[in-house]
Amino acid sequence: WNEELDAYGAVQGATIGDHDPVNTQEKVAELLRGTDFSEIRVWAGLRSEQMTLDSFLRHRTGHGMSRYRLESLPDEARDEVVTRVRDRLADAGPDAFVDRSEVIYATAVAS
Repeated sequence: WNEELDAYGAVQGATIGDHDPVNTQEKVAELLRGTDFSEIRVWAGLRSEQMTLDSFLRHRTGHGMSRYRLESLPDEARDEVVTRVRDRLADAGPDAFVDRSEVIYATAVAS
C-alpha cells in the first residue's frame, strides 16, 4: 500500500490527530480519574482482525492516514493505486491480511 502511494507521490504524514494524551495506560487512567467516572479499569491488549483483500482495501481507502494519503492524489491516480495494490496482493494468502495492533482498553461507570 505505502509503496504504491509513495510511487505516485502521495503526501507523507506521521499520524492524524495527536495521540500523545492517550498513548499509555497511565495517561488514559489519569484522564478518566479527572471525570465523574468510577470503577475505572484500563489495560492493554492485542487486537487481531482477519481481513480479506476487499476488506483490506476498504479499510485503507476509508480510514486514517491511508485514506488521507490516497485523497492527496488526483482521482485517476487514486484508482491506479488501488488497482495496482489489488493486483500485487491478489495471490496473497489469508495470513497477509491479519491486522494485529496493540490497543489500550478502558471501562468505567458513569456516576
